[in-house]
Amino acid sequence: MLNLIFVLILNVSYAQMNKVPCFFPNVAKEDNKIINCATKFNNHILIDKKVLKKISFDNDNLASGTIVNEGCYWLNKKGLLKKTYCFDNGADYFMDGLVRYVDSKNKIGFMNKKLEVVIQPKFTFSFPFEGGLAKACNDCEMIKIENSEYTQVTGGTWFVIDKKGKILKKCIGVREEHQCNLGK
Repeated sequence: MLNLIFVLILNVSYAQMNKVPCFFPNVAKEDNKIINCATKFNNHILIDKKVLKKISFDNDNLASGTIVNEGCYWLNKKGLLKKTYCFDNGADYFMDGLVRYVDSKNKIGFMNKKLEVVIQPKFTFSFPFEGGLAKACNDCEMIKIENSEYTQVTGGTWFVIDKKGKILKKCIGVREEHQCNLGK
C-alpha cells in the first residue's frame, strides 16, 4: 500500500512538471534557442542546471531571455529567474540600475541587478527610470495603436515615483503618460 501511495505522489508530481522551450544567449553562439531548457512546476519556472552552464552571461552575471508562453525574464548564474516586462521583443533594459519586475498578478515593480525586488509590484504600468524618476499609473490600460505593432498606455491615475517607490507627484487630470512630466 505504501508503495502505491509513493507511485501516485510521484506521478502527480511528474504530471505537474512541464518542460518549456526558452531563448537565452547560448555560449556556443550557434542558435539562441535551447529546446526545453526550463521546467514549470506548480507555477514556478526552473532552468535546467545543464542548460544554465550553456547560457552566456553579461559582466553583471545576468542573461535576459524569453520563456515561450510565459514572458521575458532575467536570469543569474545561480539560476535565479525573475520575470520582467517585455520590451522590443525581449526582456526590459536596466535603466538607472533598475529594471521593471512583473509579479504573478501582472503588477509592475522594480528590481536591481542582484534580481532583488526593491520596489514592490503595485503598479498597473510603469515606464523605466530616467534620472532617478519614473512615470507610473494604476488602473490604466494598454491600447493597441491601429495599423501598428505598438501600444499606448492611457487612462487611470498617473504619478511620478522615485527609486524607492515613493510617489513624488500626482498628475491630476492626466489621461496619457506624455501629459505627466517628470519635472516638479
